[in-house]
Amino acid sequence: MRTSEAILYAIHSSGGKIKQTQFQEWLATLIEKEYLQMEVEGEEDSVEFFIQLTDKGKQALANKGLLKK
Repeated sequence: MRTSEAILYAIHSSGGKIKQTQFQEWLATLIEKEYLQMEVEGEEDSVEFFIQLTDKGKQALANKGLLKK
C-alpha cells in the first residue's frame, strides 16, 4: 500500500472526513504508545523534526504482515 492510499483509507475509515488536526492527534497517540518517536535534528535556524518508527512499531506492522522486507 502506498502512503497516499494509506491516508485515503484512514480518512475513509473515519467516515470520509477528518479534522485538519486529526493526523497530529493520531501521531501524538502513536508516540505516546511508543510505536513512533519524534526526533529533532539540526541547530538554531535549520532545525527539522522527524517522526521515526520504533522497534515496537515495526513489530506491530510485522505481526499484521504489513512490514516490507
